[in-house]
Amino acid sequence: MNTIVLQTNYTKDKTSDYLTSMENLIEDLNKKDNQRIVVEGQFYNKKSRNPILSYLKDNSKRLLYDYETELVFYTSENFYTLEQLKTNHNFKTFCVPDFDEVDKFEFYLLLSDMRNVYHFYDIPHDNPHHRVDVRTHALLTQDFVLNSFTNSKFMSLYNKFLLLDAAYLHDIGKPLTKTFLDKRGNRTEIAHYYNHANIGAVISFVIPSPDNILDYKDIEAFHRYKWERAWLINHHMDFYNYPKDWTDSQRLIRFKEKHKGNDALVDLLWKLHEADKNCESFIGD
Repeated sequence: MNTIVLQTNYTKDKTSDYLTSMENLIEDLNKKDNQRIVVEGQFYNKKSRNPILSYLKDNSKRLLYDYETELVFYTSENFYTLEQLKTNHNFKTFCVPDFDEVDKFEFYLLLSDMRNVYHFYDIPHDNPHHRVDVRTHALLTQDFVLNSFTNSKFMSLYNKFLLLDAAYLHDIGKPLTKTFLDKRGNRTEIAHYYNHANIGAVISFVIPSPDNILDYKDIEAFHRYKWERAWLINHHMDFYNYPKDWTDSQRLIRFKEKHKGNDALVDLLWKLHEADKNCESFIGD
């Protein structure tokens, strides 16, 4: 398969020039079959990458030229520290690509103190919505998933590991986002965790995938697993954002309207939401 690599540091003022070059590229695709277009850049949120990816994903062009798209993020040539992650605006607003945006997605992050990822999970919640510390809540969420969902014979082994993995890591961004200031900058007695799902999704890319269910020679499978795990972490708070009087069905329908491409993964996300919401209800007073 022929590969064309598009490298860009996207900015709004370059949009028209960039899309002009895209038109020329698309027109050249009819010269060869089965093209693979790799878009390299730093499109951390959907708004920044939409002009390019929506153009590439135009159905008329895809049907005509038969190509697939791949999005590759290279954050930096330098190592980041965990402390640097929480001050980076791109990471605080990071949104994992949906599965109708691109055919493949890879994200490369170099973290110098990766060994501390699990250790720094040990912090108190200091929030009335939780009765246990952050790590214990993660373990309870995982335990809820294990007892309520993954014992089903209809769930694949891959999805069982994926859901259990995401359950434990879903709040991995909380230690970097914990603050006693509200959104207006006023000091509060309780802790807040703004954007912890975004930061958590970023961190998840440096955490190894379970090689006991993935063929270590299948690099695409590893990238796919990390993509799906990060997507679950990135969106695990989304169902809380709908009106409180909405039914579960209304929440699911609205979410699926916004995030297309993988209904099976949305179903896993709902299970993660249920586990996250209910896992502490079994704790005695």
